[in-house]
Amino acid sequence: MDPFIVVVGLLLLVFGTAAALAWWYLVKRAAPYEDETSPAPGSRRASDGAEVIVLPPIDKPRDRSQT
Repeated sequence: MDPFIVVVGLLLLVFGTAAALAWWYLVKRAAPYEDETSPAPGSRRASDGAEVIVLPPIDKPRDRSQT
């Protein structure tokens, strides 16, 4: 195997890994996931007002006598 190909492959691996880690670090600082930001001890998270809608199963017909 040509040593040039091995050297270029290793350089791509090293620089690609460094670029990916730098990108990950920048994105993490710009918009962290909710679980990465720790709230103060003893505090509760505020409700976002989301509603949960439960739909009946598709394979069963709906019972109209209960409506």
